[in-house]
Amino acid sequence: MTVRASRAYAAIIGCGRTKFSELWDDSMSDLMLDSLISALKTADIEFKDIEAMFVGNFIAAKIIDQGLVAGELAQSLGTHIPIFRLEGACASAGLAFYNACLGIKSGKFDIVAVTGVEKMTDRGEIVTDALAAAASNWERFYGNTFPGLYANIMARHMYEYGTTREQLAMVSVKNHQHAINNKFAQYPFPIKIDSVLKSPLVADPIRLLDCSPVSDGASSVILCNPEIAKRYTETPVYVTGAGAATDALALFAREDFTGLTATKLAAQQAFTEAKIEQKDVNILELHDCFTIEEVTALEDMKFVEKGEGGPFIGEAVDSFKGSKHIVYPCLSGEIVVNCGGGLKADGHPVGATGSRQICELWEQLVGIAGKKQVDLDTDLTTGVAHNIGGTGGVGSVHVLQI
Repeated sequence: MTVRASRAYAAIIGCGRTKFSELWDDSMSDLMLDSLISALKTADIEFKDIEAMFVGNFIAAKIIDQGLVAGELAQSLGTHIPIFRLEGACASAGLAFYNACLGIKSGKFDIVAVTGVEKMTDRGEIVTDALAAAASNWERFYGNTFPGLYANIMARHMYEYGTTREQLAMVSVKNHQHAINNKFAQYPFPIKIDSVLKSPLVADPIRLLDCSPVSDGASSVILCNPEIAKRYTETPVYVTGAGAATDALALFAREDFTGLTATKLAAQQAFTEAKIEQKDVNILELHDCFTIEEVTALEDMKFVEKGEGGPFIGEAVDSFKGSKHIVYPCLSGEIVVNCGGGLKADGHPVGATGSRQICELWEQLVGIAGKKQVDLDTDLTTGVAHNIGGTGGVGSVHVLQI
């Protein structure tokens, strides 16, 4: 598949990230700068070439008492370029990337940087309350946290479609398998289905190993006008589709919460713009904040029919023969989901996840993912990134192609 630069939003010419973990010795500024410097090196440009920055961040004001993230970054960089901070809960970096693409497409900028960052572990005692700001006031008033809200989604999906606890546990097993060769991952080790099922109960039916971890980290992407991308790299990755959507904040305000409308609408937009179908996608980064979200996202994005996500994942894991990645047989081809471990095993510094997904897809598409490089029977040409905030109050989907 040949991509025409003229119809792309932007081109990715470099990416960089930090390790995701409990990074006690690194400040938010340290993490932002480390990932940005790494991205600039891969793009082989200098910071003076950057005309604007788009920063994804959610809870810096609550966790580290810093609300003006743009000013913090400007001070660290010694710059006066425009820096836009985007907040969309766990979808903050996805929205930052979306707006950066619009900035390039509009003609306002030729080269921009997208950075997602979060420092979560400094105030671990309040992080649950801080994250709950992405739920409705009524949900919080009655004691709900995000494990509790996603437990409602999981329980209802199990009730309506017969999805089993074992199938949901397989999401964790798969994503931990994918993280084994990811040097940046927070949890780069395998787990077993039985370990998930016997892990501590958090919010019935969600158990500890169904949940993504609390993480620190940052990730950065360098975007440029697609018409000039070949000046900087022989292998630009083009953003050919971009979708974003919103939905009611609270689960009780929706007619159905076994799927997320924001995912459905954003995916429709992005796929239509990119002129692709599900069968064209080789690699997919899904927002697996909890195991149920990978199941519902596969259904919402029409990679499988509604209610078939559980058996689909179960069959793939059952047929796994010990290769690097567990492959989903999808429509007329194969697809690998969450190549580096997803949120579950790579880690989930909430403001950085959306740009980390883009970094993962970029590495895979240009063939520099090292030991975690996906090996399919067909060439990798198309990747899709799916980033969700809250329980689906906001979401973005991007199509990347070479």
